[in-house]
Amino acid sequence: MANISVGTPAQTFIVEVDYFWFGSLILIDSKANQSSVRPDIPTKNSYNSSQSSSFTAANLNFTSWLGNGYVANDILALGENLKSKVDFGLLNTAGYLFLIILWMDYFWLHRALIHLVLDEPVITIWTNNNLSGNGSSVGTLGALDSEHCESNWAFIPQLGRPWLVNATNAVYDSNSGYYKVDCDTSKAAKIVFNIGGEGNTTSSANKQLVISAANYVLYSESYDFCYLAAYFSKYTSVLEMNIQFLNNHCLAYNIKDKTIGLADSKTPITDVKKYKNESLIIIVDFLQGIFIYL
Repeated sequence: MANISVGTPAQTFIVEVDYFWFGSLILIDSKANQSSVRPDIPTKNSYNSSQSSSFTAANLNFTSWLGNGYVANDILALGENLKSKVDFGLLNTAGYLFLIILWMDYFWLHRALIHLVLDEPVITIWTNNNLSGNGSSVGTLGALDSEHCESNWAFIPQLGRPWLVNATNAVYDSNSGYYKVDCDTSKAAKIVFNIGGEGNTTSSANKQLVISAANYVLYSESYDFCYLAAYFSKYTSVLEMNIQFLNNHCLAYNIKDKTIGLADSKTPITDVKKYKNESLIIIVDFLQGIFIYL
């Protein structure tokens, strides 16, 4: 979540920030029809275009799962340094599950870089490994996060080749459909991915990413055992990792070089039984990027 302001004078909003999907900002018009919104969703701040002297409307309508509306343009301010005119969606009919979302995708960040508001062309994401979430995760624009992340950054090109893993001590359980493993992660070997060298591990371009068992072993409270929570498709370039992987690492993206960086978190998960999230996974697509699914 982040605090932003839109318009002149500024109208403030709390938004959900999404770094992974293409999009822009979505707000709700002060005159919007909200009769379809789920009643237990907290009331959101609405945007009043008549109170902003910098507002302009584009002759373009849209329909989305968030609702129906039109494209507008106004001044967006995020933090002290990032301030720019942006196009955004303005809903005049809100959907059932309405959220205020700011998509900070590649194109959004590239525009920020062009306007020289970022000190460096990089964005860093660190997630708090508190399962319930408490709003203390950090997204850093224009720098690598040295407070929450170790210095062992490894950057690789966004386009890459598949990683293959063919060794595990997991035992398949036909009742659950999971591969069972020991919950004591100290008994499991670390997996080393050699990436960037195209198979040549002695190449200077080769980077090593060391994955401990706390990144790929997950505890199931319903079955009361631990299982392998990393899957690779032999037909695509996709590796699926549990959300613990992201909680144990910092993720960075260099906008200029188009490289993805990973570093160890300074507060990794060590006891997988204390983290029982079975709904979130990270999809690492080596051709398209990194996405999060619920």
